[in-house]
Amino acid sequence: MAVIQKKKVTKSIGFYHLRVKKLRTPVNDPVFMGVDNFINVINFIRTLPNEERLVDIEMKGRKKFHFLKAINVITQDCYHLIFSSAKYEYRPPVIDKQTLETKDNPRSMTEGDEELTHVKLYIKKDYVLLLIEERINGITARGITQYFNDFKHIFVTGLKKDFENQPKDIQLLLGDKPDGSYRFSTAFVPNNNFTVALHDATKIGFGHIYIEKDLIHGSEFARYSNKMKTYTSDLQITLKATDDLIDMLDDYYNEYTKGTSHINRMKVEVYDDLGKKSIIDTELFKLRKTIEVETNIIDGVIISDEMFIEMSTLI
Repeated sequence: MAVIQKKKVTKSIGFYHLRVKKLRTPVNDPVFMGVDNFINVINFIRTLPNEERLVDIEMKGRKKFHFLKAINVITQDCYHLIFSSAKYEYRPPVIDKQTLETKDNPRSMTEGDEELTHVKLYIKKDYVLLLIEERINGITARGITQYFNDFKHIFVTGLKKDFENQPKDIQLLLGDKPDGSYRFSTAFVPNNNFTVALHDATKIGFGHIYIEKDLIHGSEFARYSNKMKTYTSDLQITLKATDDLIDMLDDYYNEYTKGTSHINRMKVEVYDDLGKKSIIDTELFKLRKTIEVETNIIDGVIISDEMFIEMSTLI
């Protein structure tokens, strides 16, 4: 039996809280539900074959798919997940480093390079702690949240259909119709340096708040253009400098890090004593830790068992 040759690489792990938010509640007074709803969706996905776990997306003109390749229940409160992703309908010529010669790419238009993203999750009383392998490719925390929301919709739709197909007397025994008025939301665990940098600034310029477009659904602004229904990017709100801007930014940041708002990102222009401008960005102030993991030297793919062992040392 051949011995796998290995080499060490450094990986960044991001920390996130996932919560179950009840829909149709006031934006400034959200209601959160128990994590049983999330566990039910995870268990539902476990029952599906891989081909039914697939989600197809298009980003910046490139097609990509994700599916939850592995769900391993370690304990009642700990799961190991592996997402598989690939870009497809993109096959440029292959070039050889030694000869610099190119040749046709042998893969089909439905094939792509597999990108694995490892996720370790811990079920808590009121939230789920996610440890996510952060990488340029693969799937992001936001993509993972959307993935679970997509399958929550499929899960609840199936429950409702089963309920409606029951005779009336059985429906009465079962009680209320299945309720799907919730969604999953994720916020990163902060390292607290964002507020330190904000208060250390000599002067605050503009504040930029990036919010989910869903926040304006049904509003007069959303009715200005029917294209808003298909708009996929966040909306940016710019706050001009005022005497109370820093207090406003503190409030927004507190809500952002609790996962109780529609805010996805914040950027603030700040100036030092010499008038030099810089940008503080919440993307740079996530709680991240690094680990050393082994890869297969032949293909560069991370050895999953090693990854999860190292992730366990971070808690």
